[in-house]
Amino acid sequence: MQIFAREGATVVGAGRTQATLDETLELVTSAGGRGMVVQADVSDEAQCKAVVETTVHEYGRLDVLINNAGVGYEYGLAKP
Repeated sequence: MQIFAREGATVVGAGRTQATLDETLELVTSAGGRGMVVQADVSDEAQCKAVVETTVHEYGRLDVLINNAGVGYEYGLAKP
C-alpha cells in the first residue's frame, strides 16, 4: 500500500482488525498518500460489497482491486 501511496494512488484498505487498519492508514499517510480504511471480514460477500460501495461513495470510482486475504498457518490444521 505504501508504494501505491507514494505513486499518488488513493488507497482503501479493508480488514477485520481496526488497530491493524489504523496502522496501515498511518503508513499510507506517512508515505504521502491519502485514503481510508473500512473494517470488514472479506470472507463475507455482503461485507465485501459494502467495502466497494463505501469506496465508490467516497471517491466516485474504484480503478484497481487487489485481493490479498490470508489466514494463519494453524487455520489449515484446525479446518482441513
